[in-house]
Amino acid sequence: TNTLLCAAICALHRDRHQHLPSSRIEVYEALCEMLLERRAKERQIFLEGKDYPELNYLQKQVILESLAYWMLLNSWSTVSTEDVDKHIARKIKNIVGISSNAEPTFIRKLFTERSGILREPTIGSIDFVHRTIQEYLAAKALLDNEDYGVIKNNAHDDQWHQVIILASGLAGPKVSEKIIRGIIQRGTKEWSNRHKLYLLAVGCLENTVELSPRIQADING
Repeated sequence: TNTLLCAAICALHRDRHQHLPSSRIEVYEALCEMLLERRAKERQIFLEGKDYPELNYLQKQVILESLAYWMLLNSWSTVSTEDVDKHIARKIKNIVGISSNAEPTFIRKLFTERSGILREPTIGSIDFVHRTIQEYLAAKALLDNEDYGVIKNNAHDDQWHQVIILASGLAGPKVSEKIIRGIIQRGTKEWSNRHKLYLLAVGCLENTVELSPRIQADING
């Protein structure tokens, strides 16, 4: 239903010789890897001497995950380039092994000019090229931060539903069960949001691989 995402999946289909991953989470991970790392390497695009910092795939991913989650927490779809640079500056202080020439402004330009994941729709503003990729990256950051209370508190908000579903699929069995159980428990207490919360718990089954029989029975009941 989205032309941009359709084009990205077509590119991934060609890149992987007509073999797409079977789950949404695997598709998003493959897309991120293709855009952030493999495309430039396989096309032999070398960035040295062009003001772009040398970052490996994991370093790029950590920065983008943090940015995606920060924007989600603040309900922002776009943010100024100045604020992006400030956020990147705070984040890279904790990143091990980052190169000395990794200036926040140049990191931002690397993402907007070379990766295709961030874009500058108007001068001075930044957003993610597609909300789905932002949701996937935000879900990973949410799990890294162990912000399970944030999931439960925002489970009624439609803007968080896909992030929560992806987080449940990315998490291990114990954390996934904790996420789903928290949603169900909240649904039993809040009549006004009960239907929405129960549907979200069912939606979490889409990407979740392993759950105890008891929690599966609670969802199906």
